[in-house]
Amino acid sequence: MKKTWLFLACVSCSALALFAQNAAQNASDFQTALANGQVTITGYSGSATDVRIPARINGASVTSIGEWAFAWTELTSVTIPNSVTSIGEEAFAWTELTSVTIPNSVTSIGERAFAGTGLTSVTIPNSVTSIGEGAFSACSNLTAITVDARNANFSSVDGVLFSKDMKTLAAYPGGKSPHYTIPNSVTSIGDWAFSWTGLTSVTIPNSVTSIGDYAFAGTSLTSVTIPNSVTSIGEGAFAQTSLTSVTIPNSVTSIGEGAFDDDVEIIRADSGSKQRLSVSPVITVVNDTGYTFYYLYISPSDSDAWGKDVLGDHVLYDGQSFRYALPYAGTWDIMAEDSDEDTYTRRLSIRADTTLTLTLEDLD
Repeated sequence: MKKTWLFLACVSCSALALFAQNAAQNASDFQTALANGQVTITGYSGSATDVRIPARINGASVTSIGEWAFAWTELTSVTIPNSVTSIGEEAFAWTELTSVTIPNSVTSIGERAFAGTGLTSVTIPNSVTSIGEGAFSACSNLTAITVDARNANFSSVDGVLFSKDMKTLAAYPGGKSPHYTIPNSVTSIGDWAFSWTGLTSVTIPNSVTSIGDYAFAGTSLTSVTIPNSVTSIGEGAFAQTSLTSVTIPNSVTSIGEGAFDDDVEIIRADSGSKQRLSVSPVITVVNDTGYTFYYLYISPSDSDAWGKDVLGDHVLYDGQSFRYALPYAGTWDIMAEDSDEDTYTRRLSIRADTTLTLTLEDLD
């Protein structure tokens, strides 16, 4: 019996040692900022993939997970202490994170906080009062966003995130059905609500009056019926979809910049007239580098300056494409810059619509 207990004790010690190797416990693994006696996690340099964030570091309470704190790390799971009240913009974006428990202390979740992760489900506790746009975008395995019934600001029906009153559709999980009928209670489709999901078809009810910025961007929509109740269509609302034509109803009074790709045929319901947003050559830049492009410049070859970043406030993730209407046919230089500040450059003679795939072979 003594040998048996000794054996079990050894096994337990070994298991604990293994756990300690895989779970971050050392405060030195975290980069931090201290303000008003409270700690913000600003980065992570440890090698563990199963991370346990401490509730206190050097005697001060950890209350925030800062922007980009864990982004692009090898993180697969994380334990967030109930001292944390805010999760910053892209805090866990583009990690291998498959599960997370958001504690009931968190009140805010930043823009794209969990974008591009491997989450399959997530529960929003009753403490959360704000969720940034695209917080769960590009999560292809995510099938359900559940909300604590006591939450006063958000609700969930069939795994889809809504405002508490069901008037705003806030987020559609990327791993749900590619076909969806929006409930009749919805009046607003939120910014980034369906962005970079597997959506191929959607039914928009005539209760909807506004379609938010990038609401359907990056989906595989081939057609859409915009009801005559819609008055505004946001910036980039249908960018980078498979739409070839769309009818704009008489009710629409506002269309944001880049709401549709430049080669989409726009049909006005009031007159039946057709127009393309651009008849100039369109270049489609495909990112096949394994990295994210943060800047993209397209400049005439005879110019000494690169000009403005055509991505603007957005990024081009690996595997995604970006369309840009050139002002005229000619020879153009294209340069992309990734998250490591590496650049990829090509020169092309463009006389018609062209697709350019940038790979690691284009690395400068």
